Amino acid sequence: MRFALQETALSGGSVAERFQQAKALGFDGVEVWSRGLSTRMDELVEAMIAAELPISAVYLQGEHAILAPDEAERERGLQEIREAICCAADVGASGVICMPGDGTTAIPDLSPYMTAYELATGLFYTHMRTLEDYSMAMGVKFYIQPVSRHATRLIRRLDQAADILHRLHDHPNVYLAADTAHMALEESHLTEALTVHAGMLGYLHAADSERRLPGQGSLDFAAVGAALQAIHYDGWVTLGGGEPYMSTTPAAYPLDDLAHSLAYLRQRGW
Repeated sequence: MRFALQETALSGGSVAERFQQAKALGFDGVEVWSRGLSTRMDELVEAMIAAELPISAVYLQGEHAILAPDEAERERGLQEIREAICCAADVGASGVICMPGDGTTAIPDLSPYMTAYELATGLFYTHMRTLEDYSMAMGVKFYIQPVSRHATRLIRRLDQAADILHRLHDHPNVYLAADTAHMALEESHLTEALTVHAGMLGYLHAADSERRLPGQGSLDFAAVGAALQAIHYDGWVTLGGGEPYMSTTPAAYPLDDLAHSLAYLRQRGW
């Protein structure tokens, strides 16, 4: 496994300083958010080269727009995703992480024809029919990440995201991204869900209960680590409790806490 930090978790005043902090702490890469990314490309590339650290992935922001009732807003959301995919390709990131927005709050319930959930997931699937090939052409993987009920009423479990992949005929460029904190709230058995979907898992966010750093909450990371070793997971693991749907950027963590959390995971078989 390779470990990354979200850029927002670091306290450095400049991009270069944050990448150097991640390097000094023993991380293998940095995850960035998509908003404003196209205007930051030069400084990101310079920071990557100086620290000799790659960007693990680009976490999409504003992707909920693709499920809006308004066609123009949906197209704006799609264009933002396509731009983020291009940026991810330019910086050599492994892929983009999409957390499907809560379209059920805006899309009407047309039962018995279709529920709001069925309409929203159908619309997301339709968008993925083009995004899967676009990302593949750019050499960038597309990760779909379920989130808990606190963030969406749409795709909340790995099996629901897997249903989308199956409808896409298991497209070779589309994978699942899992988040341990969200899984703890939604999955009946966290480790079993990881095992069942091992062949689809492409990215992982490691966060403890209440979105704290691993080791600061109540999740059993030794059991999760054992499950990941059993399925031979060797992809990226990003630490950091911040998420793009939050209205404000989370505060950076103390560097000692980040170092302790990384050591905590490694001591538990990660």
